[in-house]
Amino acid sequence: MRRKEEDNFQMIKYLHRHILLIKLLLSLSVGFIFINTAISVFAADTTQNIPGVCAEFNPNGTPTIGKVRMPVFLVDFSDEHFSENALSADEIAHILFSNETGSMTTFMKNASYNQLLLSGEVFFYTAQHPSSFYESDANGFEKLSKEVLNAFDDQLNYNNYDSNNDGYIDSFALTIVGSHDYWYGCQATWYDDTAYSVDGVKPMCYIINDAQPYANEMFDKQKNMA
Repeated sequence: MRRKEEDNFQMIKYLHRHILLIKLLLSLSVGFIFINTAISVFAADTTQNIPGVCAEFNPNGTPTIGKVRMPVFLVDFSDEHFSENALSADEIAHILFSNETGSMTTFMKNASYNQLLLSGEVFFYTAQHPSSFYESDANGFEKLSKEVLNAFDDQLNYNNYDSNNDGYIDSFALTIVGSHDYWYGCQATWYDDTAYSVDGVKPMCYIINDAQPYANEMFDKQKNMA
């Protein structure tokens, strides 16, 4: 009983510390949670989807084993910006993708029995229009996503985010400023402009994240519980 209580306490501390991270994990793990004990038969140096219901439903979804790399874009709008005390791109990248205990990379590595090795980069972007411009579109998620992906096309080679060479970006995330009902945290699938591509690869699975990149939101509760 004592061990179980300690495990629960550590999990609560982890959840309180990493609100932004957890929301990304919940979205990224939609296809991952169906992994079963047969995972040990796969080698981590082969990036692929484990056969099963998720792979059959979306064969071009985020790979569930191997080395997977994803970009995370923190997006604000022309009329609403992240405040000056927002964590930097380097700080957020460290929280998400370092090898330290509690990072998303370490969490996914441990949960997959060392089969999924996640890495990535973090970028800030200010959209060209107010949030209402995208919200009024029939598919505002894709409209904003295309703008962001296009904006970084000269800076990034999106082929580097197609780990299994299936012609689709493994995953990317948009973390949206503020509190908008429209930009609720979710995993999304690209279904409107299916001809769209960048650097010859297409988007498929991506994340809309509504957690905010501020130290008081991500760390204060954990300090209070220490």
